Amino acid sequence: MDGKQGSGGVGNGKGESNAPKPKENVGSDDGVMKAPGGDGSYISRDEFEKNPQGYFAGLHAQQKEKK
Repeated sequence: MDGKQGSGGVGNGKGESNAPKPKENVGSDDGVMKAPGGDGSYISRDEFEKNPQGYFAGLHAQQKEKK
């Protein structure tokens, strides 16, 4: 290896990462989140955190009904 990094490298040669920057709204306190495993809709973060097992049980039940 010559120490140079190609297009698949981790850095850009200037000590900076080529990794994508996180979205600004990640971890925001707006009270909603993208529904996991869903169709891209948004749900209440508080309600999901209160009962994530119930959310996924309902999601799986809906998926079974569609079959």
